[in-house]
Parts: sequence; C-alpha cells; structure tokens
Amino acid sequence: MLKNAKFPIILTCFLLGLMLWHGMVYGTPQQAEADALSDYQEQQRQIENEIALLRQSLSGLKGELSKQQTALANADMKVQQCEDTLAALNRQMSAAKKELEIANTEFSAAQTELARQLEGFQSRLRENYINGDVGLLDVVFDATSMEDFLTRSYYMERMLLYDSNMIDAINAQIDVIKEKRALQETKIANLNTLTAEQTKILAELETARSEQKALVDEAQGDVNEVQAEINQWKKDSDEIAAAIRALQTPNGGVGSGIYAWPLRGYSTITSNYGWRTLRGQRNLHTGIDISAPKGTEIHAVDDGKVIVVKSLTYSYGKYVIVDHGNGISSLYAHMSSIGCSVGDSVKQGDVIGYVGSTGNSTGNHLHLEFRKNGSVVSPWNYVSKP
Repeated sequence: MLKNAKFPIILTCFLLGLMLWHGMVYGTPQQAEADALSDYQEQQRQIENEIALLRQSLSGLKGELSKQQTALANADMKVQQCEDTLAALNRQMSAAKKELEIANTEFSAAQTELARQLEGFQSRLRENYINGDVGLLDVVFDATSMEDFLTRSYYMERMLLYDSNMIDAINAQIDVIKEKRALQETKIANLNTLTAEQTKILAELETARSEQKALVDEAQGDVNEVQAEINQWKKDSDEIAAAIRALQTPNGGVGSGIYAWPLRGYSTITSNYGWRTLRGQRNLHTGIDISAPKGTEIHAVDDGKVIVVKSLTYSYGKYVIVDHGNGISSLYAHMSSIGCSVGDSVKQGDVIGYVGSTGNSTGNHLHLEFRKNGSVVSPWNYVSKP
C-alpha cells in the first residue's frame, strides 16, 4: 500500500516562522499573517481531501474484510460439518465393532455347543457299538415279536433323529452367525474406507480454513493500516486547525453574526455541501456552488476583515477569505477577479470580487465555504437561500 507523505508539524512551524520573518522584512505583517493562514488552510484542504480518499479506500477494504470473514465463516462451517460426519462414522464404527464382538462370542458358543452335541452323539454310537445296546442286529434278532421289533426300531430311530436334528439346528445357527459376522466385517471395512476419506477431506478443509484465516488477517491489517493513516491525518488536521484559530480574530465579534446571501438574483445550487463523487473519486465538497454569470458581483456575507487574498492556477483559483470573528470565516472561490485586499475591513454587502471559473472549475459559479475555528462546516448553518 502506498504511504501518504505527512507534513511534520515541526517543519510547518519552521515554515510559518520563516514566512512571518519574510513578511516583516519584505512585506507588511498583515500580508505575512494572511499568507501563513492561507498556506495552513490549503494544507488543511489537502488533508481533508486525503482523508476523504482514505475513507473511500477504507470503505472498500472493510467490504473486502467482510467478504473474507464470510468466506472464513463458511470454511468454519464446512470443517464443523466434516468433523460431525467423522464423529458419526466413528460412532458407527464403534457400534459395528461391538456387534462383531457379540457375533464372535455367539459363534464360539455355538461351536462349543455343536462340539458337545457331536461328542454326545458319537459317545452314544460308540457305546451302542461296544455294548451292543439296541444295535441293528439286536433290533432284528432279539425282538420277541413283531411288536417288539417295531418298538425297538422306533426308539432307535427317534434317538438318531433327535441327535441329527440337534446337530442340524446348531449348524443352521452357526451359518446365521457366520452371515452376521461377515456383515459386520464388511460394514467395518466400508466404515474404515469412509473414515479415511473423511479424514483426508477434513485435512484439506482445515488447510483451506487456515489459508482463509490468513486472508482475513491480511484484510484486517489493511483496514487497521488505513484507519491509522486516517487517524494521523486527523491529528495533523487538528494541529493545522489550531494554527488557523491562532491566526484568526479571537473571541469578540467583528461581524454581526447574521449572514446574508452573497449573490443578488442568483440562488441555483449546482453542487451542495457534503460527500460527492468527482472524476471517479469520492470526496467531501467543502462548500456550496452557486451558479451565476461571469462578472456577477460577490458580496461579503457579513462584516469582517479580509485575511486572505490568493490567486492560484489550481484548487480555489482566485479566492478571498473574510474573518468575521468568534472563529467564523467565509471563503469565496473561483473568482474571475478580486475586488479587495488583505487587511481591508468590509461591511456586509460590500463587493469583494466577481464570479468566474478559475482554478479547478468547470463553469462560472461561486464556491462559498464557511469555517469554524479552522474546520469546514456546512454553509447552511449560516446562510439561507433568498
């Protein structure tokens, strides 16, 4: 950011002393005092324009800061949403692992039960084989009758069927548990994949958030820097305003305090007091512009003393400042010609110059400005349109 050069107060005071000394040696004290006041007022005008430009810049920087803060808030929200998703996945992972643990426990219990049933079945078969209890030959040869044979066959069949059904049931249960366990293992694998992806996304979002935070800090730094410049310019302006007050008539009236309209027969305002955009830049228009033909007489708005008469090729062009006392002064700019001199005492209504378009002007008009204790104020606080 380009830095704006400051006008050190020590250098200002030195130049003021030099100008006063020059005036005492080569000119009248009144002229030296008027030149010093004019220089201060021109400095203050430049400062006010600089402050206006800085405020315009500050407005843009604040807009940029707001945009970056909104982007950071969005980045924070995305990170929070990702963290919430990751936490939900971790909860699902924990639940799936518990389900798998239960399935493994059930699987072990079913295998144990199956082994027990098989061992019992095999034990009975061995006993039947060794002891010949209710063996197939026994069923055939030991039966005393057909009824006995059928009875022996029935009980043997029932025993074998019971063992077979029990084993089938346990195997079926084991198949269900295996399916349940496989389902949980698949679920855990999927959750691992999702968690890894979400963790990667979270890392990217946190990086983006950090970068956005840096942009916010940079934008805030720009705002603070420009605000500091504005504060410094205001301080300089206050110091110059104090110097102007010191050069103006102290408390005690020169004028009546009742201010008349400066142009007779003309009251069209082409540019009002306040903020405006000129040549693409927003700045404070420090007075009111009253349209009138070239050569129209300009009248003093109140009694006072002429303290500045200047002819510039820029800014105000040809202009006059009249001090009315009590810290109030009026300024008349862009004159085609000047009709008074520094040190003149004027009465309300006296002709002090003529309307023109000198300096920074695009047409014939009077720029009327009021200052209170060196600072520009709205002319409407003092004059009213006729």
